[in-house]
Amino acid sequence: MGLAAAMMLCKDARFEKVDVIERTESADYFEPDKAFVFSIFERGQKFMEHVGALDSLRQSSVGSKSFAISRLYPNGKVTRKQAAINDDAVENYWIPRRDFIKVMHDVVESDYAGKIEVHFGAECKSLEELPGGGLRVRASCGDFEPSFVVGADGLRSCVREALAGWAGEAGEGRDGYEMRKYPSLSSGLRYKVLTFPPTFPLPPSEGGQAVHSEAYVVIGKSGRRKERLRLGFLPIADADAPRTANFVSAAEDHKIWSLKDAESLLAYLEDSLPQIPVRKILDEEEAGRFARSEGGRFPMPQYVERFVRVSGDGRSGVALVGDALHAFPPDLGQGVNSGLEDVMVLRDRMLEAGGDLAEALPSFERTRVRDVRSLIRLMQVGYPLQYKQSMLKHAVWQCKFLGQMVMAKVFSKIFHRPPIFDVQSASLTYTDILEKVERNCRRYQAFGVAIGLAAGVACATRGAMPAAAACILAPFLATALLFKRAPRELRTTA
Repeated sequence: MGLAAAMMLCKDARFEKVDVIERTESADYFEPDKAFVFSIFERGQKFMEHVGALDSLRQSSVGSKSFAISRLYPNGKVTRKQAAINDDAVENYWIPRRDFIKVMHDVVESDYAGKIEVHFGAECKSLEELPGGGLRVRASCGDFEPSFVVGADGLRSCVREALAGWAGEAGEGRDGYEMRKYPSLSSGLRYKVLTFPPTFPLPPSEGGQAVHSEAYVVIGKSGRRKERLRLGFLPIADADAPRTANFVSAAEDHKIWSLKDAESLLAYLEDSLPQIPVRKILDEEEAGRFARSEGGRFPMPQYVERFVRVSGDGRSGVALVGDALHAFPPDLGQGVNSGLEDVMVLRDRMLEAGGDLAEALPSFERTRVRDVRSLIRLMQVGYPLQYKQSMLKHAVWQCKFLGQMVMAKVFSKIFHRPPIFDVQSASLTYTDILEKVERNCRRYQAFGVAIGLAAGVACATRGAMPAAAACILAPFLATALLFKRAPRELRTTA
């Protein structure tokens, strides 16, 4: 997100020199534990188009309208399905994290040479307020005294911690700059990333090799919670690049967490995934790296209420964007997209204020915080059970999802479809989408009451009073539980 902020500052805010402190070792550095594949939705594409990188993004990615997904079952059965995307829908683009960074850096080098300097392999150590109102950034690559700092340094943000410290020292309290965390059915899930070669043999029944531009799900033979295994491969454009499979589990005692060496991991995968020749695909080095890796956990949906600060004289300021401002599980694919939208909103406020930080930054905070709150609530209700961490809850969730789809199609003037579709479009803000979710909740609850009353009256007229009471309560309780409203502090009216 730092590269995006730097381009915005040079292109729109007319900063002559921008330094980017980047933890990644180089633009094309491959980090196995962070080798995620991003889906760039319309929100992210708006930024890419703004900086002239949309064509490069398309060339380095796989479009959502042009790939198929295959499921490889342990008995050797293979099912293949072409992605069904409406022709009028905006196409999304799958791109590995490394390739996305490379696309962004290529634009920096070609269009902002001499204006943006990227310090790879560096880290921000501290951010200080100078006596005269200026700023000093101490980093592993040196010290800087900028007039404006954009904190795009992730969930464990050094910049955010500095803002909280300054607020505490000023008697304002740290709370506004500290993360407010909310529960989610997917937060806390453990994950690891396993690196595969660009292609691998398919089961004998299918023959041939996996295609890099298609998606695959390899399903393990065990249904037991502690041994259940599914490896998902998203499509990539580069036929020579490594592919990554994400393993996600809610089981703290899952067998895979106890495997700490290459041989035990290979033996487990060979037994669990008989449909693919594991030992011919994975070498001992990668198996050992995966076994030793601690992996990570999905964070709780969280955000900060305050994310800007302006010096007393108005000549310097700080703003947070991306994971430093809000973080959540990857359920809806909004991490990079919401971060790029943060940058675009900041850009709009900077242009409106003519570059005046004293006006632009408070305006950015007022404008963005409502959408950020809405985004956090959407993460709670969007699609948190897709990882099948509980088969029963997943089944209930699927029934709810399919029911919403049917009701939205049959009664399109009354009910809305699930939010997972709306977040992919930039035509609605996160607040707009949450308002639709909240309307759905109220209407489904009213629908449950109406159905219950109608059934209760029908039973009561036949003298079946216990059945009448059950008929009234059952739909009411079901809709109340399945369609809970947002906490008051996250509601769109807050």
